[in-house]
Amino acid sequence: MTRRSVWPALLVFSQFVCSAVSQGRAQDVQPAENQSFTWEEAEWFGEPNAVLLPTASDQPTSLAEYAGMELGPTLGHDIGYCVGPHGGGIGSEWLDHAPFEIERAKPFNSFRVRFDAAYGQEFPDRAEFFWGRIGGRGPVDAETGVDYQDFRFRTELGSDKFSVATEIPLRVLDPEVNDNTAGLGDMSLTTKIVLFEGEQWLITQIFKSHFNTGPPRHGLGTGHISLEPGVLFRYKWSDFTYLHSDLTYWFPLGGDPNHSGQVIRYGFGLSHIYYDSDAFAIIPTLEFVSWWVMDGQQTTAAGATQEIDGEGILNIYPGVRFLFDTSRDCSVWDLGISGGVAVTDDHWYQGLLRADIRWKW
Repeated sequence: MTRRSVWPALLVFSQFVCSAVSQGRAQDVQPAENQSFTWEEAEWFGEPNAVLLPTASDQPTSLAEYAGMELGPTLGHDIGYCVGPHGGGIGSEWLDHAPFEIERAKPFNSFRVRFDAAYGQEFPDRAEFFWGRIGGRGPVDAETGVDYQDFRFRTELGSDKFSVATEIPLRVLDPEVNDNTAGLGDMSLTTKIVLFEGEQWLITQIFKSHFNTGPPRHGLGTGHISLEPGVLFRYKWSDFTYLHSDLTYWFPLGGDPNHSGQVIRYGFGLSHIYYDSDAFAIIPTLEFVSWWVMDGQQTTAAGATQEIDGEGILNIYPGVRFLFDTSRDCSVWDLGISGGVAVTDDHWYQGLLRADIRWKW
């Protein structure tokens, strides 16, 4: 299987899992006319994946009352959503935090372990965004391509209006020319301040600092500090669908004066509750992220230096999150599976596979 063929398979697999779970929850309840039944027995009566959402005082006690009462919001197979009899579950609580690549606008007290596997990194020292300049602070030999795997450990702690997050990366590097290596990458510190929170809009200021903790000669860091201020947006399209966006500006401090450059990053995505209950939920995501490399230089495979005069990169990231609540200490957690593929000729990497686990407290 080629790398690009992984993404259709991932989407088909996630759709199969979602459909299997939702169909498994639908129960074929067929009471006789005027038969008395409890709300739990009627939970999935009727159309599979459709649900009645009354208040507690409106719960029916007979089939005749069930048939005659006014239904609340119902959603069926057409939009792929089902929900338990009590309305929103853990999915509605985590919808703000579903994106993978786009930074989330709402502060989130959590611990995350993430695994990334990226393939086909070209021009790894482009603008000193990934590597330091080849032949300078970075690796010695000109590079034709790099694969790498990251294990990232992120902790975020704060309140509803402010949070601080640290991320510690461990990187396994597999260049085609330079030696393979592994070790600590560049750590980061992120702060978020909520500027506005309304019924639909959430706007947050973000400031990310990247520290040169990874040895640049081995390709594990850039060799300089970089700062990345920006703004995050979240829009509530409906109770089941949120739109997400971010805009950041990355610039180096102490990088090579000619080789390092500036990068503008912007993204747009959505998250949607496919299935929701008090103990389990499924949230698919789709994200579009673009980088504009404004200036700087890059080293070709032949060792020549090229000037950068504006290069645009666009990646697409489909994904799905599975949420669980085991009703124990640190019981609410999720498993996320995602991937990214470059759709432009210029790219950081050709493809990426991602999996992460998060715990909320």
